Amino acid sequence: MIKIVFLLLLLAAAPALAQPDPVADALHARLEALQFTGDLEIDGAKIAARELLPAVYANRQFQPLWTDEHRIAEYLALVATAPRDGLEPEDYYADRIGTLMEITKDSASGR
Repeated sequence: MIKIVFLLLLLAAAPALAQPDPVADALHARLEALQFTGDLEIDGAKIAARELLPAVYANRQFQPLWTDEHRIAEYLALVATAPRDGLEPEDYYADRIGTLMEITKDSASGR
């Protein structure tokens, strides 16, 4: 019985022990603004997924999605094939995402 009480106390204290996450907090704030205003711009690009985007990030506890360089490269390669399906790569911000990826790589390497 004492073990169960101790475990319950630990579970109750877990949220208080969680460290603040400024990235998650910033994502949460911007996505809340999207839900209330209906408008969200990231680096000048309008974001249209008013209902889907907040749900996706909430499911991930507002952790960033685009942090794996390999997955970003796969995305860019896929978007490059968009014209085959009658789609415009510009609609998927491939150039801007590629530029941001390069900036991030340069920053990480100290250039």
